[in-house]
Parts: sequence; C-alpha cells; structure tokens
Amino acid sequence: MNKLTDHIKILRDLAATVARADFFRELDELELKLEQEKLYLVVVGLFKRGKSSVINAVLGKQLAPVAVTPVTAIVTLFEYSSERNYALICFKDGRVEERKTNEISRYVNEDENPANEKQVQVVSIFDSAPILKVVSLVDTPGIGSSFEHNTATTLQFIPKIDAALFLLSADMPISRMDTDFLKELRKTVPKIVFVMNKKDLLSESDFKKLVQHNTQTIAAIMGLPAEQINFISVSAREHEQENEENGINRLIEKIQSIATHEKPELLQKAMLRRYRLLHQQLLMQMKLQSDSLLMPLHELKEKQERLDTSIALMQDQQHEFESIIKGKVNLLQSQVNAVISKESALIKNDIFQKLDSLDDILRPDALSGTQQELDRLLISRFESIKKELEQQTKEQFRTLLQQYSSRSQTFLNELATHLHSLLGISFDMIAARFDLDVYTTFYLTLDSGMGAIHSEGFILYRLLPASFRRKGLLHKLREHYSNLIVHNSASIAYDLTYKIQESFRKFNYDLNNRFVELLESIQGIIAHTIQQKNKAENLIDKDIQDLQQKITKMALIEMEDSR
Repeated sequence: MNKLTDHIKILRDLAATVARADFFRELDELELKLEQEKLYLVVVGLFKRGKSSVINAVLGKQLAPVAVTPVTAIVTLFEYSSERNYALICFKDGRVEERKTNEISRYVNEDENPANEKQVQVVSIFDSAPILKVVSLVDTPGIGSSFEHNTATTLQFIPKIDAALFLLSADMPISRMDTDFLKELRKTVPKIVFVMNKKDLLSESDFKKLVQHNTQTIAAIMGLPAEQINFISVSAREHEQENEENGINRLIEKIQSIATHEKPELLQKAMLRRYRLLHQQLLMQMKLQSDSLLMPLHELKEKQERLDTSIALMQDQQHEFESIIKGKVNLLQSQVNAVISKESALIKNDIFQKLDSLDDILRPDALSGTQQELDRLLISRFESIKKELEQQTKEQFRTLLQQYSSRSQTFLNELATHLHSLLGISFDMIAARFDLDVYTTFYLTLDSGMGAIHSEGFILYRLLPASFRRKGLLHKLREHYSNLIVHNSASIAYDLTYKIQESFRKFNYDLNNRFVELLESIQGIIAHTIQQKNKAENLIDKDIQDLQQKITKMALIEMEDSR
C-alpha cells in the first residue's frame, strides 16, 4: 500500500499542468480510501429488485428510502458513526450540507429530485448500525428503470466497487439486462455475492426451480461450475424474525466474513485497478496534448475550422434528425400493428377451418381434446409472431441508423465519425441501445371472458337435434377464439409499442449524452491547443519536452506496476 501511495503522489505531480479538476477529485478519493482502508460493499441490480429494502434489513432499521416507484436516483453510502446519526449531501460543485437522516429522500428520491436537478454527487448517511463497523454499504440506482440517468449513474460507479451484492428477486427470472450488467460487473469487481430477494413470493418448489435456472445462467457468464454459484435467499421482512432459516442473518454473517477474511486482498485489487485506470487516462491526455503541440499551427487551425463547421452542421441538423427518426419509429409501430392484424386474421381462419372440419365435437372428450389442440396452436403462433416482430423491429431500426450514418454531411455521419476518432466510441454501441430489452408484465391469455364451454347442457337442451346443438357449440367456440385472438393481438401490439417507445427513448438519451460529451471534448482540446500554439516557439518546445519527459516517466511507473 505504501508503494501505491507513492505512485499516487507521483501521478498528482505529473498531472499538475495537464489534467482537469475531476481527475484530481478521483485522486483525492483514492488517497482517502488508502488512508481509511474502507471496504465498500455495493448493492447492485435491476430497479425494483428490493436493494434498498435489503439494505434496511441488514442495517436493522429504515434508513434507505423505499417506495413503489423507482426511488434511489443517487449513489448513497451508509457509514459508521458511534456518536450521532446524520447525513452529508455532497454536491457536484463541491458544496457539502449536513441534514437529518429522515431528510435524505428530497435528494435521493427521483420524485423529489428528478433527473438529479439538484446536482447531487453522492449522499453519505452515518449511523451506529453494528454491520457498519466492518463495512460501508452502498445503495445504487436500479439498472433498467424508465429513468435512464439512473442506469448511467450506477454504470459509472462500477470501477469504484470493492465487492458487490448482486440482487435478483423471485418476482421475475434473471433477464438479459441482468446478464449484460453482470458481464460488465465481473470485468472489474473481484468479489460478487449473489442474493435472491423476495423468496416469500413463491412456493418452496417454484422458488427452487427459479434459483436453479438463475444459477445455471450465472455460472455460464462467470465461467464457473454451477455448484460454485451459491445464492443467499432472503426476504427483506425477515429482519423482524428470529429462526434458523433467516436469510438476512446468513447474509449479515457472509458480509462479516468477507470483511474479516478478504478485506485486505479486495482493497488492494480494487485500489490498484482504480490507480491503473487513472494512470491510463492521464497518459492518453498527455499524448493527445503532445501530438497537438507538434502539429503545425496552420494545420491545427484548418482542423479547428473543419470541426467548427462539423459542429455547426450537427447542431443545425440534430432536431431535424430527431424528428425524422421519431417519424420512422412511428412507422415501425404502424408496420408492427399491420403485421399483427394480418397474422391474427390468418390464425382465426386456421382455427375456424379446424372447427368446421370436426364431426364428433358433441362428445365431451372430443371437445376437450379439440380445445387443447387449438389452445396450443393459438399460443404457439402468437409467441412466434411476437418473437419475429421483435427481431425484425430491432434490425429495421439499426438498418435505418446505418443508412443515415453512411450519408456524408448528415448529423449522424458527422457524429459517428468524431465519436470514433476522438472518444474511441463505436456508433454501434449507441445503436444497440434500441434493444427492446424493457421489462413488461406481458403474457398471453386463454381466458376469453366467456367461461367454460361444454358440449352437454341442461336436459331439454340434450333433446334438441344434434345438428342444432353442433351449430350452437361451434358458434360459441368461434366467439371464444375470436375474443382470444383480439385480446392477445391487442396485448402483443401494446407490449411491442411500449418496448419500441422505451427503447427509442434509451437510444435518444444516450445519443444526446454522447453528442454533448463530443462537443465538450472537441472544444476543450482545440481551445487548449490553440492557446498553447500561440505561445513563443521556445515555450512550445519546452512544453513538448516536459510532456515527453512526463510520458516517459509514466511508462516507467507502468512497467514497475506490472512487475
């Protein structure tokens, strides 16, 4: 650790005339972590998995705000204080305000601080809960909520995680969004504990099946045998109970074990990883400045003019592009509805043909068998339609973006070009945000609202001619399946429309963020370099020499770290 402290000081000295203020804030955080040797155990997962409730259960008191809608919008730290309970609100501009712990919801709650309009950086809650003596707990915004900035906040926090509690819940199986997030997490986080919340929602047998399914999926991602993936199953309500099956107690014991036996190793890995990231960031900045200073002034000014023209073009065309794309998305939705309508008519025709071909439908066993066959047909066809439509919609949207990004002198083409050249970001990463991976409560139904259909009725009904009874029964069955087709086609149309709209919103949010990031990067690099180039030539030579010496020293530090 002493060696790492020395290297951080060297990095700070080398960055003195190169890095921005946020780089030094990161260094300050790393130095403080080294000094205090705090282990941050971060609770992560999709929104509404119950992260805040589990934290409250582990703490044994209600400190983290909970609600029906996504609440946690800001990274929230829970730290130990034996003297008094209070909260510190740290703002992005450097201000720090002390508040009572029951006042924090106005800063971390999405309803009271929408899109973080109060510009809060982090909230720290200090409390005397026993578990906080050995570890600092961290609550994060849920991944995948309708508030895209919440997802971004958590993803940006990943490099600072020492160990993680990865939370799943019994109300839904592990999703692709869960697995994508886990893949990102395992790249940098050395210790991940898997927790299954809300176990009280399922029967014991159903819960075991769900855990088995989730275990196999996670084992494949982690590259481990399934028997090495161990879930701690909990219900956040258990902290009020005392019994041998109390999952919250087992979770607390696991946390204490990590803090006692694994803390030094986890801290060393986490802090070395953060140091290397900062090292790479500074080295790239130095090389960029050095290359810019070596570029002749007239070439640099030409580049600035081209970039200014490009920026102006992008700014002029951005709203036009958004309108065009929004129109195309609406067209996609109309096409989806048209396909569903056409396929529904085909399903209806196939079912009616099968019904008309039946001769022995008046027999109860024949009627039951027929309905089972038609139910399977209906569900299978609708599931196939939905799957195909989702895939086609994603492909059509990405094809649309590729067409626009390949046209020169357009907003998307300019943006894609500069994102790649200046920020190293592939436009495909942004296009992939339109993935339709949005959680919904969609399901297909076999309930037409008509109740059970029987071939046998009251006694007088049985005395009617068979042809009359057959005709009446077929009429009921046609009405039953017509209703089912209408209900399920409407359900699929609504579900896909919602997914398309939410995926487009995610894509658009990420696109706008990258555009702002690109503008800031371009303007910062060009302005600084022009300023440097306007110095006297002897001063420029000195700047170049200083930068190259620093780059050499950075390389030496890197080689020493790798040994």
